[in-house]
Amino acid sequence: MKKSLTYFSLFSVWNTVAAKCIIKPNWMAQQNLQNSMSALTIILICLVALLMIGILVWYFVIRKMRYPTFKVDQFAVMRPYRSKKQIRGAYRVICSASPIKQSTWERIRKGRMVNEVNNNWTTPVIFEPHIEEGEHGAKHHPNKHYVVTSNTHKKNQPGTLTNKVTLVSIEVMVM
Repeated sequence: MKKSLTYFSLFSVWNTVAAKCIIKPNWMAQQNLQNSMSALTIILICLVALLMIGILVWYFVIRKMRYPTFKVDQFAVMRPYRSKKQIRGAYRVICSASPIKQSTWERIRKGRMVNEVNNNWTTPVIFEPHIEEGEHGAKHHPNKHYVVTSNTHKKNQPGTLTNKVTLVSIEVMVM
């Protein structure tokens, strides 16, 4: 007598297969425990992910707010010597008699710094980006060794710094 497959027999076969999948053999349960991650691994993965998110937020958001960069192209010294430096994207211009090194860590953390070196600068003068009435320019930190015509320098307008010790007038302009 041959058994024919009926709806009832197919249903019972399906239930048997489903029951075998739900009730796992002992060796399958042990294998699943070995493949699961420990709590320490999950915590470490979460910490690394949070660290990476923090670095990306610092680099793309907070750094640009805390250390703005120059939107003008060049910083020029017009008198007593001529010099032009590309400053677009730099966060600071330092004019000094000797080169000032920037560490790799500071460059990653703050951004690029431009250094203008000449013997006419007896003490370092620091210029940073400045936006006034929608116009981009530069402002410099107060320095007791120089007398200035203006603390801010707008684009394409020269400014003069006079050294109190050597009485040399230095004309600078951002372009």
